[in-house]
Amino acid sequence: MRLAVYNTLGQTVASLVDRIQGAGYHEVQWYPLVASGIYFYKLEAVVLDKPLDSFITVRKMLFMR
Repeated sequence: MRLAVYNTLGQTVASLVDRIQGAGYHEVQWYPLVASGIYFYKLEAVVLDKPLDSFITVRKMLFMR
């Protein structure tokens, strides 16, 4: 699983998760050192025995201090 945060220019702000994880619910806490504004997070999950069966989503988020 890979979880990363990007700014509006497409630059990586933080890479929160980049490892193999088992199935189930997972939680990640992010303590950002960035300015308030709009950011995007991208979540990628790949089934190890079926690499073509992947899940990728990009969502917008608003960070306010």
